[in-house]
Amino acid sequence: MQLAEIRWGALICLAISIGLPCSTSACPTELFLRSLNIAVSVRRVVPGQSRVPKIIGVGIRPGRIETRVEDIALQMGIGREELSRILERTGTRVLPRMAPSESPEELAADAAMMALNNANWKIKDIHGMFFSSSSPSRHYIVPGPARETASLIGLRNGNIITAGQGCGGGMDAFYLAYLQVLRDIQQGKIRTYLVISGDHASSKLDPTDKNTAFLLGDGFGAVIITSADVPNCYTIDDMASRTIYDYKYALIITKDSADARSFFYMTGPAVVKLVSLVGPAIPELFGLDRLPLDDVMIPHQPSLVGLQHLQKRTRIRVYSVIERWGNLVGASPFFALHDWVEHEVNDHPNKNLWLVAFGAEGRLTAGRLRPHGNIQKLVGKESPHRLH
Repeated sequence: MQLAEIRWGALICLAISIGLPCSTSACPTELFLRSLNIAVSVRRVVPGQSRVPKIIGVGIRPGRIETRVEDIALQMGIGREELSRILERTGTRVLPRMAPSESPEELAADAAMMALNNANWKIKDIHGMFFSSSSPSRHYIVPGPARETASLIGLRNGNIITAGQGCGGGMDAFYLAYLQVLRDIQQGKIRTYLVISGDHASSKLDPTDKNTAFLLGDGFGAVIITSADVPNCYTIDDMASRTIYDYKYALIITKDSADARSFFYMTGPAVVKLVSLVGPAIPELFGLDRLPLDDVMIPHQPSLVGLQHLQKRTRIRVYSVIERWGNLVGASPFFALHDWVEHEVNDHPNKNLWLVAFGAEGRLTAGRLRPHGNIQKLVGKESPHRLH
């Protein structure tokens, strides 16, 4: 991107130096160079428009039932000492769970509407949706909750893309939206997209499995990404993604042949192994030896132990919301971003953030965010409860 800017600047200087008129829509110098088959790299930008994708709104919608870990322990017949050892690993205190009357598409729609309201954006101005979930909708496996969500929020135009699943799925969808906005910027278009991710994880919990019963919650998060020029936003300065092959699956959904039910299962050592690979891989994605020590990481929330290992490996502050929300699978980074803006931005208004996710698919995706203007406006109008 910097190379494109340098080349474009050189063209403008050349045009001025030889007295030719030049604009962002047509440049005689550029046309002359192209007539000689000289490669020209130009990123077209509407005058006054920022040259990077931006986050302008965040919304979250947890399940309505707040489940205390002490109540889960009581149901499983677990005593205080054993529960204390479990919570040292998970770090959880309260887990949001969906009520029987709730559905994934309803939570996703609420998160989307909250993000729109916080951004002061209208659904008619949304040009598409990028969606990630491992959960079916209330009535269908296919089509999944993306189409149902679009119907609930009144999205009638633009593409709907389902991308990724599991803990890294939300950032996979976010990455695709980022690439789409980059393309829009290059074409001089102003476009805005919804990114939504989440799961009904509790529907896949084995009630006898201590590794997941105290860790996973239900919820959906949404962010709005745009190429429009806005005063209050996080610019997405760069993003990168890769697949990590050198680990055994940390979280799987398997099928019990006895009753044809599927369950989440997690292996703690595999989680630690994955985090040990992710830590050094994040700066490598961006050609860095290490992440800037003054930055803050807003990651997927695997567990307290996982977050501690991630901080040890990267040596920067890793922001945790595991105690409040638990592991919300693909929605975790969006919940963490929401809470950072709501609770931390006042004290750290100029902090650059690394939004990071990784999961059982072996996907690692990360992006660097830079604050502009009044960041609290990204979450300022709506609280994380049902909106309609």
